Amino acid sequence: MEDKKNKNAGFTLIELLIAVMILAFALIPLFQTMILSGRLNAKSRDVLKATDLGQNLMERMTADSMESITQQMENPSNGFHLLSSSEFSPTSCLPMTAALSSAPTSGYSLRKVDAGGHTIYYLLNVAYSGRKYHIILDFTPENNGKTYYLYHVTAAVYRGEDSFLTASSHLVTLVGAVRNK
Repeated sequence: MEDKKNKNAGFTLIELLIAVMILAFALIPLFQTMILSGRLNAKSRDVLKATDLGQNLMERMTADSMESITQQMENPSNGFHLLSSSEFSPTSCLPMTAALSSAPTSGYSLRKVDAGGHTIYYLLNVAYSGRKYHIILDFTPENNGKTYYLYHVTAAVYRGEDSFLTASSHLVTLVGAVRNK
């Protein structure tokens, strides 16, 4: 009777190593899924904030006249209320002859480019919800034979990066209209 083996002896070291390796290989895809999910959540949060910023700006422009918007953009030191001073506080507008390809990395900046019948404003380093964004406002006038001009506005919002005109830094584009009142 003493020759019977003890059935409660436990696992051998090799069995334990094999079980740990199987568990590790099973968990790798789970960890990769969690990392991908975190990245997608961060991207979604960034797009949501950019959309909110763009919508706020578009609503303020829609409630304002084109003359007032132009005056704010051309001479922001006299009052710039399209964005709050904590978000964007330009002191002057820099006229440019060519489209912008990279943004400054610090400070507030407002740039203007006149491009064949429409005006483009670059609002660089806009602080919003703890992030920096760049906004491109493209104003295209349309007369339609009426006494006022309707300005089609395209607002493109980019992440605050050095080279912000890349597809990877583009977050959202909003389209609206402002008319001379």
